[in-house]
Amino acid sequence: MNNITNRNLNIKGIMSVLWDKDKNKRLLGKTFDQVTCKDTYDAYWICQYENRGCSFIKSPKQVYQAIYNGSPVCNICNEVPYEKSIAYKAPKRVEMYWNFEKNSANNVFPEYTSYQSNRKIYVMCSTHNWGINEEKMQRCADLVDHVPCPYCSGELATPENNLKVRFPHIAKELHPDYNAELIPPFSSKSYPFWCELCQDYYTKQVKLRTSQHQGCPKHKSAHQNSKTQGLLLLLFNEIIGGFKKHKLKDKKWSNGNSVEIDIYSMTLRLAIEYDGAQHGTANRVTSDQKKNDMLQNHNEVSIFIRIREEGLPPLKYHDNQFEVSCGKHEPSYRFLIPAIQKTLQIIKNKYELPIMEYSEQQLSIMIDNLLAQVEGNAFIVKENSFAEFAPGLLRHLDSDNKNPFTVSKGSHHTFNVRCPNCGYRFPKNQSEAKNLISSKGRCKKCLYYVENIHIKNSPLVRWHRTVPFNKSLAGNNPIIAKFYSKKNVIPADKISYKSKYPAIWNCPFCLGEYTSTNYTQLKNGCKCKICNKKAIEFAEKEYHNNTTGNL
Repeated sequence: MNNITNRNLNIKGIMSVLWDKDKNKRLLGKTFDQVTCKDTYDAYWICQYENRGCSFIKSPKQVYQAIYNGSPVCNICNEVPYEKSIAYKAPKRVEMYWNFEKNSANNVFPEYTSYQSNRKIYVMCSTHNWGINEEKMQRCADLVDHVPCPYCSGELATPENNLKVRFPHIAKELHPDYNAELIPPFSSKSYPFWCELCQDYYTKQVKLRTSQHQGCPKHKSAHQNSKTQGLLLLLFNEIIGGFKKHKLKDKKWSNGNSVEIDIYSMTLRLAIEYDGAQHGTANRVTSDQKKNDMLQNHNEVSIFIRIREEGLPPLKYHDNQFEVSCGKHEPSYRFLIPAIQKTLQIIKNKYELPIMEYSEQQLSIMIDNLLAQVEGNAFIVKENSFAEFAPGLLRHLDSDNKNPFTVSKGSHHTFNVRCPNCGYRFPKNQSEAKNLISSKGRCKKCLYYVENIHIKNSPLVRWHRTVPFNKSLAGNNPIIAKFYSKKNVIPADKISYKSKYPAIWNCPFCLGEYTSTNYTQLKNGCKCKICNKKAIEFAEKEYHNNTTGNL
């Protein structure tokens, strides 16, 4: 019983310190002597936590119970240490999105609210006038990792951040029923986009078009030319012009897909197909023959020419159809030259076009020039090539690499890659075209990467992990941080005190510069590699002299 009484007296003593004498006397006419631990009327108190002096209202019973249970007494600051407040953990987010007016009216302040709190707070964004005229609330803890404003986060489009501004070439392919200025550049919503090869629209999520560079879903199959097909398409466009892939909407295969023509001129109503060795199978022979029959007297096809590799099973042709034989495939593609010459002669005679005769030498030069635009088994549009998309990464490639203008930016093609900063040879998986782009050429050894891969000769900058101040060199050991050179790219308050990356250090004894890691310097007392003296001893001596001088 005596212990309980003593405890009550101690709590009453704490309550007397918190009691606001002036306000309670002036507004309630009460002194602390009149207070009991069971009183339920509202009284005025002054917070003594870290001498904050918050003025809060609670009944004596509530204050007593809070002290008894060891709970926060002040309902304004909640006795939250500043280091655990949202104002300390996310100062920029608080400055940009905290609705001070509405939160203050509810006695909610960022410096007194825990960054892990699930309490709902009012948020706003003055930059985009969001949440000002309407109430927007979210959990306080979400403010640490998430941007509440949908315009800032990119969920909604802005005049500076929309599909038309960020990706104008993709915006041009958007269906005219939709406004590219109102679509966020990385939206997860799907929209119809135009495909030049299909001559039709396909549906795709915007973020897949912009961030992963995906296009028509059929480009990796029927809608994408073989290397030979792509070469022929470019060559006939060079000589005559107006050719592209075409789909006949009124003719369909048994699976429902439209019949497609590899090389087609809408002006001439001319269709050209190339049949390589793979057309020798029974299924391909059947489908090729069926295609011949479907294109007979078709209103969109006046002439149909098949350039067919020698040795393939024979097909039956109709009046408006021709077969041109070519040799077996070989890497120089010279086997196509006789077939190209014969095809041009047929076109010249049937359409009475003024097409000049091309010699074997002239066609050889054209083939060599056009091959640079053809990639593997895909026709590469210039802006989709690795070199065009990421010129800032070209310095990473050795001279013995495949022409980067013939490699797609989304390709798995492996380059020979060497870091231009330290000479480190990149491993195979990191040397793939798409991985090199996504990593911005970041070297695993020296951690340098290209600042902007879309700009040629963009500067190399070093990647570093963001660390809180208490884990930085300056925060963990400010004495040793004094000898950390300002010549280092990463300042002492941004680099981890455990970092094993070589940094420049200044010796206070010999005034020399040397390189060592933060991890090593903290272990050996910042020992100079030149004079072998420890900078920590210099700091202690300096401190001792200053202390003695003050005395």
